Amino acid sequence: MSELPPEPPRPIELAYETPPPYGSAPLLVRLAAIFTFVSAGFDLIYAIISWIMIGVMQYTFTHMPPIPPPPGAVPPAGAAPVAAPPMPPMALFYGIYGGPGLLCLVVLGFKVFGGIKLVRRSPRAWGWGLATAIIGCTQFWMFLICCAMSIIPVGVGIYTLVVLCQTSVRNYLRACAADPQRT
Repeated sequence: MSELPPEPPRPIELAYETPPPYGSAPLLVRLAAIFTFVSAGFDLIYAIISWIMIGVMQYTFTHMPPIPPPPGAVPPAGAAPVAAPPMPPMALFYGIYGGPGLLCLVVLGFKVFGGIKLVRRSPRAWGWGLATAIIGCTQFWMFLICCAMSIIPVGVGIYTLVVLCQTSVRNYLRACAADPQRT
C-alpha cells in the first residue's frame, strides 16, 4: 500500500469582524445614563411622598376628635370632656419628612444634568457622571419613609461608579468629548 502525500497547508481565512475600539463602553455609558434618570425619578417620587406625609400628619393632628371616656365609665358630674392630646410641633414633621424631601429635590437637578451629560457624551461627562454616582451612593436619608426607596439610588450610584472607573469607558468618553462628531 502506498501512502498518500501530505496535503499542502491551507491558508487561514480570517473572516472575523474587528472589535469596536472601546469594547462595550458605549453600551455601559448608555445604561449608566438610563439608570441615572430612573434614580432621579425615584428622587422625585420620594419628594412627593414626603410632602404628602406632611399634609397627612397636619390634617390628622388638627382634626383629632376629643377622646371619649372608656365604655362603662361614668364621668364625674359637671366634668368637661377630655381634650385631645396636644399636637406635636409641625416643625418636627417638616424636619422628619420635609428635610429629606427637599434634599431629594436638590439631588434631582444634579442627577438629571449628569444623565444628560452622559447621554450626549459631552465634555466633562465623566466628571458629572462621577458626581451623580457619588451623590447616589450617599442617599441614605431615603430610609426615613421607606427602606426600599433607597435601594435603587444607592445601587445605581454603585453601578455608575464601577462603570465610570473602567479604563475603556474613560477613554471612550475622552475620545467622544474630543471628537466634534461625537460618535
